[in-house]
Amino acid sequence: MDAPNLAEAGIFRAITLGMPRAIRGRRRWHRPSRHCAHGPQAMLANEMNGVKLMPAKSIGYAIAMVALVGSSGCTGPDGLGTKGAPAESGVADHYTETILASGPGWSKLRISGYALDSGGQYFDGNVYVLRNAAGIATSPLDDGVKSELELEAGGVDGDVVYSVSEDTIKEIMASEKAGALSPALQAIAEPGDVDSDARGGAKLFGKCSSKSTTMTKAVDLSAVLTSTHEFGSGFTGTLALDGNVEGSATVEIKVERKRYAIFGACIPYAIRFEHARAYGNAVVGPSLSLTGTLTYKPKPWETEIAKPSLGALTFMVGPVPVRIPLSLPVSVGFDLEASATGTLVYNTGQTASGNFDYQCTLNECSGTGSYSFSGSSQTPTVTASAEGRVKPAVWAQVAVRAALYDEKLAYAQAGVRPYVYGDLWGYYGNNCGDANEDGENETVDALTFDLDWQVRITGEAAAFGGTPKRWKLWQSKRNHIAFWDLAGSKAIEPMLSGPATASTGASSQYGAKMRPCWPYEDSVNYALAWGNDTTAYFSGPAQTWTNVTGAWGNVGSYTMNLTALSDEHGRNFNGTTARTVHIGQSSENLALGASTSASSTFCSGSDVHCYHPERINDGDPSTALGGYTSWSNDYGNSLPQWVELNFGSAHSFARVELYTTMGYEVQNYELQYWNGSAWLPLVTVSGNTEAHRTHTFQSVSASKLRVMGLLGSVVQPGYVRLNEVEVYEN
Repeated sequence: MDAPNLAEAGIFRAITLGMPRAIRGRRRWHRPSRHCAHGPQAMLANEMNGVKLMPAKSIGYAIAMVALVGSSGCTGPDGLGTKGAPAESGVADHYTETILASGPGWSKLRISGYALDSGGQYFDGNVYVLRNAAGIATSPLDDGVKSELELEAGGVDGDVVYSVSEDTIKEIMASEKAGALSPALQAIAEPGDVDSDARGGAKLFGKCSSKSTTMTKAVDLSAVLTSTHEFGSGFTGTLALDGNVEGSATVEIKVERKRYAIFGACIPYAIRFEHARAYGNAVVGPSLSLTGTLTYKPKPWETEIAKPSLGALTFMVGPVPVRIPLSLPVSVGFDLEASATGTLVYNTGQTASGNFDYQCTLNECSGTGSYSFSGSSQTPTVTASAEGRVKPAVWAQVAVRAALYDEKLAYAQAGVRPYVYGDLWGYYGNNCGDANEDGENETVDALTFDLDWQVRITGEAAAFGGTPKRWKLWQSKRNHIAFWDLAGSKAIEPMLSGPATASTGASSQYGAKMRPCWPYEDSVNYALAWGNDTTAYFSGPAQTWTNVTGAWGNVGSYTMNLTALSDEHGRNFNGTTARTVHIGQSSENLALGASTSASSTFCSGSDVHCYHPERINDGDPSTALGGYTSWSNDYGNSLPQWVELNFGSAHSFARVELYTTMGYEVQNYELQYWNGSAWLPLVTVSGNTEAHRTHTFQSVSASKLRVMGLLGSVVQPGYVRLNEVEVYEN
């Protein structure tokens, strides 16, 4: 993206704090600085650039983010500087900047000031700020200098930004024309790795190796966050934020000094930004209140709400002045995923704390960070019903930013961005399962709110007003804060499958899972109280049956209670489903002594791939998949298909326990009995989703029992899989 024509816009910035008139008028110097010393600089006031600590407009969870941004470059009138009054003399920071001209990928600035961070030195002159090879090519610089910079920039994959001293370039051109170094260049000349020609003499044109300079500055991250923001366009509501940020960081800026080879000397004439680094710690303690009504899904939103000044790094790199203004931008963001409408009010009171160490160029970032949350949140309230899910994701960040003269020219940043995820779930209806297997789906409701947090390390860079590059460098696992049941939700109650009757001393299998409308996939922890002073504790997937077995020693009716306690994400439910089981005297499973036959049998090879009919009465009620445990009809045989038990003589029975394969439950089937001359229907089932069904009926006398498969599983509708059939007198 081309740079805006800042000169035509008449943009001018001047900052002068307590500077004597004599100092303001001074422009030139006579002895250059050859190095850039490390040293502290007094922090500029928050109002220095007309920026005040604005109230933080956050849409979510205020969190600490520390970011670093970089690029650098400043140049004097001749590119040459002299030592001025030392920093400790009390001279205040001074800097002015005027945009003189600009074009695609370049800008020409007039800058003046005092290099407080390199021992004290005045500068006043013109610099060219150039982006990439394209900006270098279109700039008004001398072709010899441009070719040298273009060669390097062309080998960079991504953005590269240079700051070039115009007056130093003019001195180089004049010296080349005169055939000798000018006095000004002699004063700043450096020894270096000068190339030689074939005759062993020094070349007129060439390139000296670049040298690096690193500067650091400590910054205080303390700030008060206060904000109220009104929303619209799909989410109408208000966010109120009160809190504070505490912490400190060290900002490190590294630049590369470019040197021009001429007459056996190396002349520094430009700088190239290498990286910006920030390391330190931050703690943020916000109190956030959100009230809103969702009517449709709004677009993601983010904004910068404040940017107080943190001062600046101003130093000399050879004859080139470098000005890195520092600031503390505060940004907030909001994203919302929704399939419902509703009204929500909630408050959070969490504190995020941790440390960071990240380094960014204009093209990539790397480093490490560690953050955690603590605190408590108030129970949210819902002032109107909601059905479906509303999932707001909110964040706030506090950043340390360093810019090249002006943020419009170049910056790079990395930092910490903690998120808070809300999840409002509402439901009402009778399409959420038959929890107690009484043959009817219960009408249930739900209104819950879940709150999670996650920390991300992000990176960002941009040059010359281009679209910022953004990176997600690292993220923590998603951690749970709290879960609230806002309305005594019946849909939290789990489903309990298994026989309604059993015999004393005989093991019976029961299954547990959450209702089909349950929105979460995390494994659930259950407690099944058998009603005989024993309880089984177990865990399993939310939407898959998890089976346990139990037995009763005495005849009677027992109330079983299945409780969904919690899940592996950290939500606590304590929803309970109750049902009654009737225990009678032990009776014989008539199927164990029966012979078996089938309309067809799938058998491919042997062992596990051969689904023999005798699997249905081998005494193993397992619902596992495979030929070792189940019968299935053969491939290509159209339904209906059947499997049969032949008792050899007439027996009376009133209960059948039917086991199909987990995940391949037979949907439609019919139990039939042989009355001596014809097959008669006993039980007809359609739409089955259970792996184990108990069928009780008025006692019949028959010598044969048949299971007629009418429709297989959802996964394989052409196959009828039966694992076990048990037949009892009562």
